[in-house]
Amino acid sequence: MVGSPLLYRYQLIGELKFIDEKGNFIDLPPKAVKYVVNRNCYLLFDNDFNMALMRFDGTVLTDFSYKSLDGEDGIVCPAMGQYVKVWKTANGKYKCGVIDLESGKELLPCEYDTIVLYSRAIHAIKDEKTFLFDYKANLIRDFNERVHFDSSFSYFYENKYYLDNESGKIIANGDIMIDQYYKTYNILISDAENKITITDKQWNPIYTLPERDSAKFRAKTHEYVVFGFSEEIVVISQGKDIIKFPFSLEVLGIENYESFYELYEKIEYKDNKLIFYIKISPTDGEFFNCFTLDQTGKIIQTEYNVRYTTVDEDNIAYQYFNRFALLDDEGNELIPYSPYALFKGGSFIFAELEDNRTDTYKAKIYNTRGKLLLDNVFGIPSYLTLPNGATVVYTTDSKCYFLFPDGKLTPIANASKVRREYLDG
Repeated sequence: MVGSPLLYRYQLIGELKFIDEKGNFIDLPPKAVKYVVNRNCYLLFDNDFNMALMRFDGTVLTDFSYKSLDGEDGIVCPAMGQYVKVWKTANGKYKCGVIDLESGKELLPCEYDTIVLYSRAIHAIKDEKTFLFDYKANLIRDFNERVHFDSSFSYFYENKYYLDNESGKIIANGDIMIDQYYKTYNILISDAENKITITDKQWNPIYTLPERDSAKFRAKTHEYVVFGFSEEIVVISQGKDIIKFPFSLEVLGIENYESFYELYEKIEYKDNKLIFYIKISPTDGEFFNCFTLDQTGKIIQTEYNVRYTTVDEDNIAYQYFNRFALLDDEGNELIPYSPYALFKGGSFIFAELEDNRTDTYKAKIYNTRGKLLLDNVFGIPSYLTLPNGATVVYTTDSKCYFLFPDGKLTPIANASKVRREYLDG
């Protein structure tokens, strides 16, 4: 078995065959002699390294009219969602285009020198001119010159041009630097004017910090950004609301900002309240005193010797010294804290533990409600994200299971036909 989400190679020397989840053989084009598992499809190759595309359900989309750039069967064609970048040769030169995996048709013909796929736009260069298309092949902009967009987080820029990768909107301002991408707001930094501006996702200004270094401290999450001043804390929440809190260090029992910087760990904004995590001592990195302030700047709750916990967007919580848990929306533990590292893939939560004594991995699989599905799984590969179909896991009792993105887990029929290969060699 070789790393495929839905189809699995039958071990038959000299002949390439696939079987589906029921153990049935899938017919492939007679010319197919090699294959590569791409991010969201199969790349089939003939003996001359001509390439065809096949969906994970076994549907062959194209003939062998495309090329691999370097002639190696290990190449992966860049992909974004259902779209894949491909190449053809014309007059001895490689030209690239984009294939739509749903229709199997060329969204953009193979006549461009360079193509980069973004989540909301396609950057293409032909004859020293740069073009931006959406994923319906509609032209967003013809720059009438060659413009290179350098990737950083989800925005792209060159000189005076910014392309917002989420909206596909182009912002023309050479002075502004975009801090990075956040879900509910954007941060623009101007070196010339020495200021920071918070905007909504449509790039409308919400709040301006007149001088970049005027804030004593700051914090950022995808939901809010905090600026702390000597006598005030400003919170910009959900890319629209501005909330101001009176503030003084004395409330936290701290004399000056030098001591504050030694003890301060994090500030959170939740339910119109501020929560400070303050170290018990400058050298203590595990336990904190937690102070909750209301909108008048007064402490309304204090918790001592608490563990500092971060919770990601999948409700996976992390505490110091490698303790992980899965929480519900109210903060209750669905999967209790343990050394098992947790991450989400599709409709599953994977828990993995490295055994340093044997240099092996032990893994478990849960659903997103914390129900244990399998507890005797070989180590889960870190790249597992279940983007388009099922993937496969092995158990220590030599069984194989399909994991489907909708949360379904089923054993593989005729598993004896499937050869196991570790992708790491």
